Amino acid sequence: MAVGAEVASFALSDRRQLSLPRPNGLAAGTMPDQIALGRGPKDPAGAITRMQTCLTPSGHAGLSASTLVGQSEGQEQGGSSALYRRLLRLAGILPAPHECLAVQLAGVTPGETPLLPAWQDVKRVLVAP
Repeated sequence: MAVGAEVASFALSDRRQLSLPRPNGLAAGTMPDQIALGRGPKDPAGAITRMQTCLTPSGHAGLSASTLVGQSEGQEQGGSSALYRRLLRLAGILPAPHECLAVQLAGVTPGETPLLPAWQDVKRVLVAP
């Protein structure tokens, strides 16, 4: 995530990207959530101690602008064409759809095992209606 360039505590070493399986009940075309696992700048070498993602208002979690924008493209302007949406953004009439909340979880013990269920719990709270 580009946040790491701006906020030192968000910089990940030994970064590994992971796509989480879709929960039961989500449409087949729904993109899976993406997270990054790694360690912070002051964490021990080789230890997975952090999980990061960017959560959109729609509840989708992703790591790159193309993933995040791609998820929200179908939600805008009904059936408008992609070119029409781009022109509206260029003119400043339609806002860019890549707004998201940067989320980082840090574990006390190394390993991804405690981070993944914690992320599911945090996500449920953040996207609750």
